[in-house]
Amino acid sequence: MGVIVAASLAFLVQCMANARGEGDEAYRFIYEHLKDMPLDELEEQADAFYFREEYDSTLVCYTMVAEHLKNRNDKRSRTVLARAYNRIGHIFMLKSDYASAYESFLKALEVDDPKGSNLARIYISIIYSYYGDYEQVMDYGKRAYSFCLKEKDYINLLTVYHNVIDEAFMHD
Repeated sequence: MGVIVAASLAFLVQCMANARGEGDEAYRFIYEHLKDMPLDELEEQADAFYFREEYDSTLVCYTMVAEHLKNRNDKRSRTVLARAYNRIGHIFMLKSDYASAYESFLKALEVDDPKGSNLARIYISIIYSYYGDYEQVMDYGKRAYSFCLKEKDYINLLTVYHNVIDEAFMHD
């Protein structure tokens, strides 16, 4: 049943996203259909949309997840909230909306979740590299790099290293 609902909602979001001038109306429509969904199912639905690259649907779901969790303070809620903000920011980056991406990553930094905050630092350093702000790339990159070393997060360490090295060579 959940798969049918998800497929139907994805189709509706896609159709409505293609309609001109109806973005807020489409959001409200989807929101009304998802607002009573239990948080675990909503989170699962958001992840499914994200991995299927159905980004408009993902934005609606993760925004709702963030609204549910923003006042909770348990560890799992903070982890999920940071992931929601980071994925919202990532989607905005894919859409080349760097200002909105930056705002989402700043929200992730405010969440007391070290790994989620570090991922936000990595994304923020990438945004600064798009704008050519070498000082900020290095600042966020160094902090992310240190965290990755300490936590032995080698995958993200390579991302930070690549971004910082690229910037260093561009300014050499």
